[in-house]
This record gives sequence, structure tokens and C-alpha cells, in this order.
Amino acid sequence: MSKKFFFLVLMLLSKAFLTYSQQIPCPPNFDFEFGDFTLWEMQAGTAIGGNPAPPPPQVPQTDVNWAGMVGPIAGRHVITSGSDTDFYGGFPVVCPGGGNHSLRLSDGATGAGADRVYYYLHVPVGINNYSFNFKYAVALEDIGHTPEIQPRFTISVTDSATGNTIKNGCYDQNFVAANGIPGFFTSAHLGPGGGPVRVKPWTNGILNVSGTAGQTVRVEIVATDCSATGHMGYGYFDVIDCGQFKAALASCDLDGQGIVLTGPAGYQTYEWWDENYTTMVANTMTATYQPSSTTPQSYHLVMTPFPTVSPPWCKDTITTQPIADVDVQATPDTSCMTLGIPIQLDANATGGSGPLKYTWTEYNTNGTTLSCNDCQMPIATPSGTSFYTVKVSDTNGCYRTDTLQIYYSVFNP
Repeated sequence: MSKKFFFLVLMLLSKAFLTYSQQIPCPPNFDFEFGDFTLWEMQAGTAIGGNPAPPPPQVPQTDVNWAGMVGPIAGRHVITSGSDTDFYGGFPVVCPGGGNHSLRLSDGATGAGADRVYYYLHVPVGINNYSFNFKYAVALEDIGHTPEIQPRFTISVTDSATGNTIKNGCYDQNFVAANGIPGFFTSAHLGPGGGPVRVKPWTNGILNVSGTAGQTVRVEIVATDCSATGHMGYGYFDVIDCGQFKAALASCDLDGQGIVLTGPAGYQTYEWWDENYTTMVANTMTATYQPSSTTPQSYHLVMTPFPTVSPPWCKDTITTQPIADVDVQATPDTSCMTLGIPIQLDANATGGSGPLKYTWTEYNTNGTTLSCNDCQMPIATPSGTSFYTVKVSDTNGCYRTDTLQIYYSVFNP
């Protein structure tokens, strides 16, 4: 079933999908799967250089004289398809895992050209942590100019009314031609201006538009040549899926490795902090740890972008939903039985987030010796030595287990 159909269902039902792990349908043709530029707008212009040292929080940018709105310009605004590969990078021109079509922006020729496409995205009402995952690839000819003159490729989200970036001067992807950028390699082919071409193959990214629920924002992709006219730059872009900008609770086996949280890919550093920002519990994209308290608390993930993407003050922070340990002390731990006399079992569970769920499993029995299998305190009527395991889960899926042993002896004193 297509992403477009799901979006139509979303609009018809007028509901916000807030389930922790559930994706949110992308709007129509946001991923170019119509095979054309439906709902996208295009501009072309001329790169003219810029301010090499603007005051913070701005970053050096190439100024552009933009012409009016245009239709797709052949070779500059391109919807890719098929199995061709990029000349400089050797990667597929269609994003792997992104469907049958992708965007290529700019033509790889010199001349201070600049190209831009943008999409007016209506953020769903009630979803203040909206985001979407995308992939991009870049080829930039590098001749060593200062940053405001060099070819560049930029992906950003701007306010639809003002045109300013919604993250106070922070760009989501902002690559300027240079040597040694993380994730780039130098092509075997020189560019049309005779300079080395720095290439970044298809790479995961995420655009965070948190705080814009119910608003319209403009997703903007820009590619510019060197404003001195002698060197080229272009890039590729494709949307993979849409969802909520939050840490994923990958697993929560409290008997084993504990809680496993995963943050969005594409950042230089990750810092996981406890609720009060007093203790760092992990410093990698994936955090694995055992919670120390049965009282629910949220955790904060602070992410710093690569310096070639945005300035170091352009951090993103995610706060998880409350997570807690679950303590289970099932009773009686070990018991001798008398035939015909029932035994009261009790999970004795505390902690967790939200109502607790109980699942009892019995072993070495006929499978019907419990009065209930989904309650906290079942009554057992075993006919011999038996084992009972209770699994207690909370609304996050975090769980812990405990096992009881019931013995029967034929010894008569």
C-alpha cells in the first residue's frame, strides 16, 4: 500500500498518530514517487558569493540572485529513475531503499548556477515532534576558495512566511566543497573546472521540525556552483519515511541487557542524560543500561551535528517518555504442597510505567492448574511438583520475570 494512500486516509480521518513506535504517513509526492515535480516548486538563479563571517548564529552562505518560479529546467531539476550510476561517485542515481525515483539538483556544469526546489509541508495537528528520514548524496568541485564562494549543497526547513530557518540559523545539512569532510571521498575524475571533486554517496539524514504542529513549513534543497563561475556542485535527495522525532525504545529486557534506546542517525556526538541532567548514562547513538529506580523518569538525548553540517551550537535534544525498572518478587518462592489444598500465588510487582500486565506460564503440569493466567494473584491447584513463571510488563514493553517452585513429596512421617 503506497504512502500516498495512507496520507489520504490520515486526512480523511483527521487523526494524529501518536503511538510511540508508529510512523506517520508522508504527504503526496514528498518522495517523488509520482515520477514528476507535482507539489514541488522550482527556482534557478546565479550564485554571487556572500558574507564570509556573519555574526552567530548565522553561518557563511553563498548569496544567490534568484529568478522567478520556473518549471523543471532540463538537466538541472531532474527526477531520476533506472539503474544508472553517478559519474563522479559511482553510486546509484536512485536512492537505495527510497523507491523508484529520486531528485538530482543541478547539472554538474560550471557557470555560477544555482538551483532550488521546495515543498510546502503541512505538519499534522497535535504532533509537535514531527520529522522525516531522508537520504542525500553530494558531488562538489573543490578549488580552495573561501566558504562563501565554494560550491555547496544545503537542505533546510524554513518558515513559510518569513523564509528564515526554523532552527535559528541552523541548517540540517550544509555542505561546502572542502577536503577532509567526514564521509566524503575524492572522485577519480576531475571536475569541469579542473579541480578535485569531493563526493558523499547516499547517506541517511533526518529533518527535525519539532514545535511546528499545525503549521506550514518549507522544505528547501539548494545546490550552487562556485560563484567565481569556474567550478560545479550538485546533489541528490530522497525522502524515505515520516514519523516522530524521538528516541526509539528498541528493547527492554530487564532480566537481560536492560533498556536499549536508539537515537536518530547522522549526528557527530550523542549524550544520554538522566531526568535532571546530572548523570550521563551513555555517549553513543544506542544506549544500553539497567534502570536503577522503579520510579518512572525521562531521559534526554543531546545530539551535536557535524561541523560541516551546522555550527556546534545547533544541538538537537530528544526527551524520552518515562521509563522505569520493574521489580518482581513472586510468592511463595518455594513451597511444599498438600494434595487438594490450593496455593495462593502473588506476583508482588512494583514499578514500571503505566498499568502492569501479568502473564503466568506453568510447567510440569497439565496446563490448567491456575485460576487465571493474566491476573496478579492466581490460585494454583497442582497435582504434583510444579513450576510457575510470571512475566510482568509495563506499557513501554519493559518486562521482568520470576519463577516459583511447588514441591510434592510422598514421604509420610
